[in-house]
Amino acid sequence: MPDPASRPDLAAIRERCEAAGPAPWHACYNIHGDPTVSGDPDREPFLRVAQISTAPPDYGRGNCEFIAAARSDIPALLSLVDRLEAELDEKNAVIAAVEALHYEAPIFADAMGGESQEAFRAGDEPSWYACATCNGEWPCRTALALAPTDTKDRK
Repeated sequence: MPDPASRPDLAAIRERCEAAGPAPWHACYNIHGDPTVSGDPDREPFLRVAQISTAPPDYGRGNCEFIAAARSDIPALLSLVDRLEAELDEKNAVIAAVEALHYEAPIFADAMGGESQEAFRAGDEPSWYACATCNGEWPCRTALALAPTDTKDRK
């Protein structure tokens, strides 16, 4: 069984789908109950895709149904993967845009006790850090919400 954490080669799967006969495929059974997969059940055996082994306990019917359905199921799943990846890309772009707005900015106390985000002079140490957008404590709520779980646990 493949490692569930590894990413399948979607390009290779697409190539195999495109190389296969046209969909849909159908599970067919002859007068003896022997299972086959056909591109057209009315023209079986002339458009037979596969002859299924009758060795399994169910006489191959489960394999037959699976293979026949896979011809339509796999392209549908590939379309779903494409749609979900596009949605993920959009959401990641939004997250990146929000992250670019919320970053740690040094705050320097001036001689009068005021605060400033101006560039510090050589050797000056920031008094503290704040969110550049929220002007509040760093990390701000937005930065914490976008941070990986281990970062959230530290606060």
